[in-house]
Amino acid sequence: MFIIGGIAFVLIAVLFPVVKPVVAPAPTCFDNKQNQDEKGIDCSGPCQKICPSEPSLVKVLWVRPFKVADCVYNAVAYVTNPNAEFAILNAPYTLKLFDDKNILVTERKGYIDIAPKVTMPIFEGGIVTSKANVSQAFFDLGDDLNWQREAGVKKKISVGAPVLENGATPKVSATVQNTTLEILRKVPFVVVVFDEKGNAQAASETTVDSLGKNETAEIVFTWQLPFEKAVGPIEIYPLTAD
Repeated sequence: MFIIGGIAFVLIAVLFPVVKPVVAPAPTCFDNKQNQDEKGIDCSGPCQKICPSEPSLVKVLWVRPFKVADCVYNAVAYVTNPNAEFAILNAPYTLKLFDDKNILVTERKGYIDIAPKVTMPIFEGGIVTSKANVSQAFFDLGDDLNWQREAGVKKKISVGAPVLENGATPKVSATVQNTTLEILRKVPFVVVVFDEKGNAQAASETTVDSLGKNETAEIVFTWQLPFEKAVGPIEIYPLTAD
């Protein structure tokens, strides 16, 4: 009886295997579903990614080309991110230069990180053109922006007061300091020189290869042409460091 019962149990197990309950995978921020209090598919709620409808739009305050030599221009787009908690990572942009007849001369494409609650320049330099009469510029951010929640982003670099040496070939210098305990590499700085009425009249960019912990360095910006108007405010911006 024991053997027969054992055989019968084996037959039952073979013919009617134990069915294990199917356990649904835990929801994540990468499952292509709107769940776990997300406001959209895999965005907001517990997810780092922000839904496109949440942030206020980044505003372009002004865009201007600056002549640095014959058929060579720098250009700056001045943008502001009004969101206190939302940053944009690796945002694609297009900068176009036009002549005085509104004909496209050339364009540049690039990518930029925009921190929360910041007003900053987006700089394109050394733009060689086929015409010397570039008169206006147009700037556009891409539509599909990678918004991320980054509240409380700390300032990494302090910038001292700019020093101007005006003349036929102007120069602006300043002392900068890494205020963190990490080494910052390839740190770009952009300067915008305004006239006395607050209109931008020149811009330039320089890069510091490395800034150690609490280290200071001097940055210098130069121009080949004199400023056309009396100089007003000078603003220097440290941009994203690697």
